[in-house]
Amino acid sequence: MIQKPLDKPNWFFWFATTAEILLALSLPAVAWALTKVVDHEARIATIEGNRFTAQDGKDIQRELSNIWREISAFPREIPPKWFEERVDRIDRNQHTLLEAVRDIDKRLSVLEVPPS
Repeated sequence: MIQKPLDKPNWFFWFATTAEILLALSLPAVAWALTKVVDHEARIATIEGNRFTAQDGKDIQRELSNIWREISAFPREIPPKWFEERVDRIDRNQHTLLEAVRDIDKRLSVLEVPPS
């Protein structure tokens, strides 16, 4: 079968239609790409304008390490042993003082003169 060569008006119509379709499809893609470029420029400007540096991060990490070290030095028992010993000692001293006051009260009651 012999094909006829495309005549010039028919060829131009197909070329123009294809170009219009490609242009119609590429415009939204170009607009999307431009918005992404603007967004990335804004993000880069924000990042470059940030004053937080690597040294600041190291300083924060060092301070956090110091805080965790101080926390780990706290006694693990609640209440700590030394506190329990001190409270027991105070309790024994109070008990001893109470016994002494009772003894003094008994002695004073013997000395009291009954009312006449």
